[in-house]
Formats: sequence, C-alpha cells, structure tokens
Amino acid sequence: MQRIGSSRAKMRNIKGDHQLISAINRRSVLQAVRDYGPITRPQVSKVTGLSVTTATFAVNELLNDGLLRSTTGDVNSPGRPPVYFELNESARYVIGAQIERGFVRVALVNLRAEIITQIAQVCDATDQSATIDALSQLISELLQRTDQERVLGIGVSSPGRVDSQRGVVIRAMNTGWSNVNV
Repeated sequence: MQRIGSSRAKMRNIKGDHQLISAINRRSVLQAVRDYGPITRPQVSKVTGLSVTTATFAVNELLNDGLLRSTTGDVNSPGRPPVYFELNESARYVIGAQIERGFVRVALVNLRAEIITQIAQVCDATDQSATIDALSQLISELLQRTDQERVLGIGVSSPGRVDSQRGVVIRAMNTGWSNVNV
C-alpha cells in the first residue's frame, strides 16, 4: 500500500499534467504545420516557441498518428537535405450537417475544411420529426461511404438559438422549432 505522501503517488498527479501539456504541444505543432507547412522541425520550434526537442517529439507523434507526412527538400543542395512536414489532410474527417428551412445537407470535410463530398435532401423543416429523420438518414448514408475510423465527429448547424451542451434547438423562428433535441 502506498502512502499519500510517497513519491509514486506524487508521480501519478504529474502524469496527468504531462499528458495535458503533451496534448497542448501536439495541437500547437499541428496548427503550425497546417498554417505554415511544408515546414521543418526547427521552423516548427521557432513558430510555436517550443524547444527543438519538444517540437520533434510532437512531430514524431503526429507522424505516427498519420496526421502529418514528410517530404524531402532540395537534394541537389550541399549537405543533408531538409525534411519538411505537411498536414495529411485526408488522415481524418469531420461530418457537418446543416438544417435549413427547405432542406438538410450533410458534408464530409477533410482537415483543411475542404468539402470531399456532400448530399442534400429537400424537406419541410417545420416538420421536426421528418427533418431529424432526413438528417439521420443522410448522415448514415455518408458514414457508409466513409472509413468511419477516420471520422472525428459530427457537427450540426441549425438556425435559431441553440443549447450546444444539450444538443437542443431552443427557438428557431424560421422553422418554428422550440426545444427540439437534435
């Protein structure tokens, strides 16, 4: 049994903090590569303010996860050619769903927010049940066409006031919705 003040118990508390910092570093590096790529490790370090070692560690993790890809620089220049990193925009996807008065639309979007494919269906948005059913059907159809392991999540856009924590349209004047679970 460990005592509360033992070094092992303290290390468990530090581990959570380390994981959070590592996640923040990865996000910072991913953003830098997305915004400035192709970019080298030293350039990532400079842009993010991370040490070269920390930037390298985060780059390697992102490479292993498939979120980045590497390319070699000018091989005709003297010395070792630089290695550049860029976002692998097709490594993961997000599904966006849009509810409007006369239709619902669902789109598959890559990590650069480029639409890969989209499908839409005309519907009467004043009929809440039919609209939600149409939206569910389109999302299911899109998921069947996609490698679901690579989908990060689904976001729904709806007119009106929305409680995003509960997933409820509080009030939408143009559709007449009030307290509708989406």
